[in-house]
Amino acid sequence: MPQKTGNQTFSPTRWQAVQTLGRQIDECLERDKVGLTLGGEPTFVAAADPALPEWQTAPLGEDKRRRARRLLLRLCRLWAPGAPIQFAVGKSYPGEDLPRWSFGSYWRRDGHPLWSAPQLLSTALDPRPASSRQARLFLEILADRLGIDRQCGWPVRKTGGETAGFAIPLLRTGKTVPRWTTCRWEGPWKKTIPLLPGKAPMGLRLPLHQLESLPEDLLEEWLDTDDSLPLPNPHRPEHQPSASGPSSVPSNSIRVALCLQPARGAIRVFLPPIRSLASFIDLLSKLEATAREVNVPVRLEGYPPPFDPRLRQLTITPDPGVLEVNLPPQESWPALVDAMESLYREAGKCGLISWKFFPDGRRVGSGGGTHFTLGGNDPKLSPWLRRPDLLRSFLSYWNHHPGLSHAFAGLFVGPTSQAPRLDQSHPLLLADANFALSRLSYRERLAPEKTDALLRNFLTDLTGNAHRAEFCIDKLFPVEFPDRRWGVVEWRGAEMTPSARHWLVLALLLRTLMVRFWREPYREELIAWGDNLYDRFALPLFIAEDLSRVTHDLRRAGFAFDPRWLKPLIDFRFPILGRLKTPNVDIELRLALEPWPVLGSAIAEDGPAQPVDCSCERLQVLLRSREPDRFQICCNGLRLPLVATEDPRQRVLGLRFKVLDLPDALHPHLPPHPPLTFDLIDVSQETIISRGRYHFHRPDGTPYTDLPATPAEARDRVRERFRQLPPGKAGLPPCQIPPAEALHRPHTLDLLRIRSLNPSE
Repeated sequence: MPQKTGNQTFSPTRWQAVQTLGRQIDECLERDKVGLTLGGEPTFVAAADPALPEWQTAPLGEDKRRRARRLLLRLCRLWAPGAPIQFAVGKSYPGEDLPRWSFGSYWRRDGHPLWSAPQLLSTALDPRPASSRQARLFLEILADRLGIDRQCGWPVRKTGGETAGFAIPLLRTGKTVPRWTTCRWEGPWKKTIPLLPGKAPMGLRLPLHQLESLPEDLLEEWLDTDDSLPLPNPHRPEHQPSASGPSSVPSNSIRVALCLQPARGAIRVFLPPIRSLASFIDLLSKLEATAREVNVPVRLEGYPPPFDPRLRQLTITPDPGVLEVNLPPQESWPALVDAMESLYREAGKCGLISWKFFPDGRRVGSGGGTHFTLGGNDPKLSPWLRRPDLLRSFLSYWNHHPGLSHAFAGLFVGPTSQAPRLDQSHPLLLADANFALSRLSYRERLAPEKTDALLRNFLTDLTGNAHRAEFCIDKLFPVEFPDRRWGVVEWRGAEMTPSARHWLVLALLLRTLMVRFWREPYREELIAWGDNLYDRFALPLFIAEDLSRVTHDLRRAGFAFDPRWLKPLIDFRFPILGRLKTPNVDIELRLALEPWPVLGSAIAEDGPAQPVDCSCERLQVLLRSREPDRFQICCNGLRLPLVATEDPRQRVLGLRFKVLDLPDALHPHLPPHPPLTFDLIDVSQETIISRGRYHFHRPDGTPYTDLPATPAEARDRVRERFRQLPPGKAGLPPCQIPPAEALHRPHTLDLLRIRSLNPSE
């Protein structure tokens, strides 16, 4: 399945208008000295073999690793030729024994190379083991360059006794005179360290828990170099090496290690966790010099470099069912366009796409989301920390416009989703949230830690998880985690887009709103939407109207943001599932928003499990006609109470019904409702003029058991699930009025509350 380019949706004229606004926003950001950067975390899946577990729900898989490496190499050739590539240790997750992998590349903002000899870097995915003789020579030369004792390099043996490599306890200490330091390890071992069994890299399999314990005063955190100083260029003669000399560090006081593991044609180097970029650069330079002297490439593994605004990075990591690409933030619109279009293009060449098919043929996003990261080139210059009132503007504006939360989100929305709104997570604390936001004034610059303290307890999900919020500030300025003070706010409320240009339009919307709020803060109090949030704003018609109000607001502020640019994203999120059309009236059935509530937890062997209720679906039934009151619609013999809209030619209603018979559901005793038969009635002639039937599964009632093999097959499955039927005999069938309990929300008819449609009760 080829990757979509977006050119079919955006004509040259329309795309030129997008580009024009993008350049205008650049000028505004520069003139106002906003200092905004924007990055993202797009997610992709494999076009081939989409049913593999790693492209459905599993986080890891061999196909995923291969495609990640290939994509990283292609992107590095475009964005940072010669930059070092590292097969690093990634994040750890509850229930998983080992950290996940992370493939990354890094380069300096000032243009100085981190690694000057690409031929001395190995990018083999799974290098084969080799003799340890070359690794021993590498260790001795490296130790001399680091200024440490060669004897502190421990041989590490496999279970069978064969030498697997070497481990060197290693830290860099001292602020005025930096020095690489090692120590003796005193444990139950004799001359070699036994490697723990498993498939993890050597650096994660050292039995460091067996080291003899030390007094607490000897286990205090070590000091590193001062990263406020300019970074050196280690590949120029004026670069000064680290100070050397005997180490006074007590035995067992260093519990991290650099590991060397021989491989066929290379040395695998596992980097220990390093706190400062200066130390990371110094270690890389000594590794490169050693590789040059030994004349053997190295394969970089282990822990990635620390966060530092002077370093740009590109990483590709595994997530359940997807590959996540963490993009380096961009300052300008042309750079953002070039980065995204090249990313989608290169992903397509690696057999990766940004969307997938459901068994019923619906096309949806990849499933991993596409989070947008907004910050600055330096955390101290982040617009959020210089103007904390921007957070109030964004949070209040999103609260006032639920369409911004619902138009681009994935299938799972609500207070327990990946991106709950501020008014969903804490509906009982809305007054407190209003009070907290009122403290964020453009007239007063709060200390960063106060901004974090004000909002951190409101921007969470129901469980208090600060990472799961529509606007996530866990990398803004967390007081207890200095290494996460990035000055970044993450907008998590968007599903992966079908093309680069769709993604760029969303990025442009965020950048335009940033300029609008920088110049004119939005200070309205939060609204308690109540049932309206999932009644009115569950329907794509009202979502689209809300976005039109947003774009009208931007045009009034002087930014020509066309609402038609967002329509393809609304159509992608809420596809048409069926249509009845006559010369005088048009009936459209479109997928609407149906929240999936989290059900009661069950304790499983691998930890707590929280199933969601995905047994229900919601459709938007939309009637368009010059004479809308002349027509009625019945569904399974039930008259639909259509609601008037802003357009006098339209009537609309949301229809909620059960589609799956699941044991884990809010109403497991109710059977599914489909098929749904829709009768279009001309009241003036008292006759049915059109009829159609919607199926959730195949028309014969059997479910789809596989994924569509091609886009054409997917389209066929969507078409066969809605069939137009003959109008039937003349005259009107019985058509009952729905009971009041099924209309507890003005814009939604809930079939689950109508007993007559469920005779099995």
